[in-house]
Amino acid sequence: YRMTLSGLDFKVAKDTTKTVTVRVTSASIFPTACTSMTVYVPANGVRGVDTLGLHQYAPSTAISGKAFTFQTATGKLITKVNTNSPTEGLAIISATADTTKVELARFDVKAEDLGVKLKEVKVKFESDVGADLSGILSVVGLYDDNTLLGEKAPTTSVTFNDLAVNVAANSTKVLTVKADVKKLTATTEGKNIRATLDEVKGEDTNGNLVTEGTDRAGERIHVYTKAPVI
Repeated sequence: YRMTLSGLDFKVAKDTTKTVTVRVTSASIFPTACTSMTVYVPANGVRGVDTLGLHQYAPSTAISGKAFTFQTATGKLITKVNTNSPTEGLAIISATADTTKVELARFDVKAEDLGVKLKEVKVKFESDVGADLSGILSVVGLYDDNTLLGEKAPTTSVTFNDLAVNVAANSTKVLTVKADVKKLTATTEGKNIRATLDEVKGEDTNGNLVTEGTDRAGERIHVYTKAPVI
C-alpha cells in the first residue's frame, strides 16, 4: 500500500532538521490474514519547493523502514462469586403458592483484553434431597440482572445455551441463578439447594472461542415453610 500525505505547508530552514511523526490508529478487530507490516519512505517520497522555486525530491534511495509484527489478541474470561451473592441461610417458601422463586447465587463474569459475547453457561445444582431435583424444584433460571436469559428443567447439570450476552473488554457482567422451589412437603422441608457455576463459553471480538471452567460454588440455601425455632 502507498499513502500520500498532501496539503502540507511547513518550512525547513537551511541547515536545520524537521521531525515529522506519523501515527496510526489500529483496527478494533484484528485482521487475521495480516501478520506483519513495514512502514518506510520510498525513494523520492518527500517532495518540496526550495526558496528558488525549484522542486526538490528526497531521499535518493528508500529509507529503511520500521517493521511491526502482529500477534492475534485473545479475550479471556475470569469468574468469581459476586460479593452480593446470597450467603448460607434460609429461604421461606410459600405454603399456599405452587412455587416460590428463590435466588441461589450471583456470579461475576469478567472479559479481559477483548470484549466477549457469552454463548453458553453451565451451572451445577445439588441438594440433600438427592440427585433427582424434580421433587423440590420446578425450574431453574439464568438472569442478566433482572432479564431472564433462559429457564430449564432442574437436573444436577444444566446448560443455558443460545445466549448472546455481550461483556465489554475489561468489564464485568453479573449473572444470577434463581430456582422455582415447589411447595414443601415433609420430605423436602429443611432441605438445602446449592448452585455452582461450572463453565462459561463465549466468542471474543476476534472470533476466538473463550472458555472458563473453574467451579465457583454458591452457598447452601435451606428452604422452610416457617423459620425453625432454635
